[in-house]
Amino acid sequence: MQTATVETATRKLPKRLGPQTHGGRCVRIAQLITLIAVLLAGEVTVARADSFYGSDPLGSAGLFVDPGITLSNTDEFNIHHLFANPGTGDFAAVPFFSSISLPVWELDLNNLSTLVFGSADYGIFTANSSQMISRSDYFVDVHVLGLFDNSSVSGAIAYANHTPAGGDPASLRFSMTQTGRAISWSGTLDLSPNPSPEPSTLLLATVGFLFGWMRRSRRRSYESTIPIGYLLYRRSRAPVDHRGQSTPRYPDA
Repeated sequence: MQTATVETATRKLPKRLGPQTHGGRCVRIAQLITLIAVLLAGEVTVARADSFYGSDPLGSAGLFVDPGITLSNTDEFNIHHLFANPGTGDFAAVPFFSSISLPVWELDLNNLSTLVFGSADYGIFTANSSQMISRSDYFVDVHVLGLFDNSSVSGAIAYANHTPAGGDPASLRFSMTQTGRAISWSGTLDLSPNPSPEPSTLLLATVGFLFGWMRRSRRRSYESTIPIGYLLYRRSRAPVDHRGQSTPRYPDA
């Protein structure tokens, strides 16, 4: 019986050189750069130098309630002398104890969408949504979203910047605490600055996935250039372990 033999070349594997190989690699790199640029354009907002931003601590003279009245069984409260203090960012120009409401500010915990406060010198905050974080007999915590507009203030407060007409998005977080018959009110008005250029987590994950895909694609393309004779030779030279399974081994040099 004659045994067929397979002749194998001992030459070294061809290197992946040439304009076609480098051209494909350049195309993939260009596609990756283009995708990164698109994602950056969609995920990043450049901060404007003239944006109004900052946080401002607010306070009040509080109020006294009749016996039996608590923060949980009553919704409407008349807060006396709401005022603002120097804060961060553009709110640093606010003087101490600046009045920002009428002498009596009406607050309805059951209808916070009507919440409005401010003055011609300070600016106006108008609520459009709210969330009651917690409420008990002696404590209330509320988060309110709305717009703050100081585009037409009289100039008594020397703001470095102003909001556009109609206002900028703002948030108000306030709490009320009752001790006996006395109720105190305090809060913080916040206008966050526009986000600085920074890639999101999704962008970073996408870039990592694309780099992994390019590396795997390159490896597959390289393996496809190995001669079939070399693969048959490598298969025939693979030793067999005690379980009868072949173990891949590279040919001798």
